[in-house]
Amino acid sequence: MTINEIPPEEVYRELNSFNDGLNDKEVIRRLKIYGPNQIEEVKKKSIILKFLANLYQLLALLLWAASFLAFLSGIPQLGFAIIA
Repeated sequence: MTINEIPPEEVYRELNSFNDGLNDKEVIRRLKIYGPNQIEEVKKKSIILKFLANLYQLLALLLWAASFLAFLSGIPQLGFAIIA
């Protein structure tokens, strides 16, 4: 049985609520247990930090190393192709 098939009175009883909402005592109790009903905002990373974070992932480091080895071995075209 889904919640939309249950009579409202039974839903209120299961949720410890009433037709007009929670009483003050129940509100205080739930605030102590669950805290306020708010979504915490996470500080967003700047676009520059997101870009720089992509430069030191494992695959990116392997590509940088391959590019360096290509330049070192005298094949700059391959080095530029790897970077591009």
